[in-house]
Amino acid sequence: MTARTWILFGHVHNDRIVDVETDRRVAALYGGVTVTVTAVEDYDGDHRGWIVTGTDVPVMVEPTDLFPMQFPYGVGAAVMNGEGIVVRLRLEVAP
Repeated sequence: MTARTWILFGHVHNDRIVDVETDRRVAALYGGVTVTVTAVEDYDGDHRGWIVTGTDVPVMVEPTDLFPMQFPYGVGAAVMNGEGIVVRLRLEVAP
């Protein structure tokens, strides 16, 4: 099975990809040099993405350690309520 991939936008800060967004214009609002990011679905990836039910693009991408703080009642509750799904991601700066 081929891993799903998405083209997103963000910044590189201290060798870490941050401020990941689906729209280049939104990513540019953070300041700095905006880069094109390839997000690859990867079980061992160090980022998590949130795909809202009814869509197929991660609308929120965060490092694994920060991801849970985006859900006041927990990620599990949001998934159980049918709000969306979590995907594990590997992020790469596109050439």
